[in-house]
Amino acid sequence: NRHLTEVLGLESFRDTFTPDTLARYQLLSEITLTASRGEKKIFDVARTPLLDNQMRAYGTIIVFEDITEKIHLQQQLLTSEKLASIGLLSAGVAHEINTPLTGISSYVQMLQKKLTDAHYAQILQKIEAQTERVNRIIKNLLNFARNPADDSFQRVDLKDSLEEIISLIEYRLKSLNIQLELKLNPVIIYAQRERLQQVFINIILNALDAMPGGGKLSIETSHKENLALIRISDTGTGIKPEHLPRIFDPFFTTKGIGKGTGLGLSISFAIVKEHEGQILVDSAVGKGTTFTIILPTILSDKSRQKIAMTGKSS
Repeated sequence: NRHLTEVLGLESFRDTFTPDTLARYQLLSEITLTASRGEKKIFDVARTPLLDNQMRAYGTIIVFEDITEKIHLQQQLLTSEKLASIGLLSAGVAHEINTPLTGISSYVQMLQKKLTDAHYAQILQKIEAQTERVNRIIKNLLNFARNPADDSFQRVDLKDSLEEIISLIEYRLKSLNIQLELKLNPVIIYAQRERLQQVFINIILNALDAMPGGGKLSIETSHKENLALIRISDTGTGIKPEHLPRIFDPFFTTKGIGKGTGLGLSISFAIVKEHEGQILVDSAVGKGTTFTIILPTILSDKSRQKIAMTGKSS
């Protein structure tokens, strides 16, 4: 029950429904419209003249093509290409840094034993803390470049897997005054258990960071046809619209200096892709963020081969 000017927006309406009869074909690309439920859709709008027997234009045909899914797939493909390129670089860089870092760490430990003065001990503690931070970054880089064939697919109950993670973060939820809401249904899939848990941990920790003053964390599992759905929602600060297209880019972070490497969601995206799934995000500034992870419950031929190869090697 809305006028087309409301649906399309005044500018798009004027471009689409011109008062004059169209004389030639025209394409309006990637027009964003808001559907009745508030969901944003992207359309290509084609306009072509309606001709009579004398080939004279007496009207206009307007066709709306929903290309939302196509645009999302293109964005995911672009991100996948970036991940593949950076993954190759990451392994080399991580190994190059790891060697001198091991030496620095060893010398710091030696100095800590010899220099017992409080002033020097404080400086050495700071060096050690920064060394550990670099070590964590290297570990993330190696995880990022890791060959998914190294892990075998096994039977995983998503409910059990998430409950395991929740037991580890309960103390943080209490200290941050965060209410936990769970709707965990048993859903069985075949997956790389530890790798998949890493995805959940990354998203949950991001949710906690987004609610420094408290809030609500909701985790839900469900099953629809041959798909498993995991929704992780928070009532935190939300993600700015201009940042949403970049959140899966390696090294992109909105956290302060020293608080994040920008690899967590990139690694999560890569792991979900290894499982032939999708990871979607919906966010509103000041209201919160929802991550939806969609995974197949039925093994593909590719996954069956991985299990078969693991069985032979063991």
